[in-house]
Amino acid sequence: MLGEWRDGRWVEPGLTGCPSGHPFGPQRVLVGWRACLCQGEAGVSGHRLYYCRTCAETVSVPECVTPEETTVDQQGLRSPGARGGPP
Repeated sequence: MLGEWRDGRWVEPGLTGCPSGHPFGPQRVLVGWRACLCQGEAGVSGHRLYYCRTCAETVSVPECVTPEETTVDQQGLRSPGARGGPP
């Protein structure tokens, strides 16, 4: 979910910590993106992933509603140059 700052720039608010209570900050979290079609009708084309480097827990925002059915690999949407080759 995007929000607009007073100066007109857009910002995506991040998480402040993992569900286990570890705070996120420099050198403590890896942030990534995973394409997914689980909420395609709502205009969501994927999930922001937050990986806690303390406990190795990954949080998906928004939460994936059908992770076993709508991953990029299973939908055949992975780019041709992605690791592992074609699905």
